[in-house]
Amino acid sequence: MPKDIFKVSVSIALLISLFSIKIHAQNWKIEEIGNLPFKTSNNAVALGYHNRDPVIFSFGGIDSTLAYNGIHLKCGSVNLNTKEFALLANLPDTLGKIAASASTVKNKIYVIDGYHV
Repeated sequence: MPKDIFKVSVSIALLISLFSIKIHAQNWKIEEIGNLPFKTSNNAVALGYHNRDPVIFSFGGIDSTLAYNGIHLKCGSVNLNTKEFALLANLPDTLGKIAASASTVKNKIYVIDGYHV
């Protein structure tokens, strides 16, 4: 009998903890902020600032075909205030990369790593 009480107590404690996590979880709001002039996924993304406006930058990735020959060097940005997009110079790479990473340090964006199939 004590083992059953322990199992019920553990189950109730687990449910309470999961419920409390759900209550205190972040309330994410996803909204469209603008469109790049090209479709891409598995791209490197970073936030930077241009003329004091926050700008999302996208580097490389793969096009909507998701085929190995769809890996590209395209770069673009979307201004969060004006919703305007801009095409940027291609990545200085020979093949392009997917799964790269982009980080902003002192308002400079570094694109590193990734691989080509």
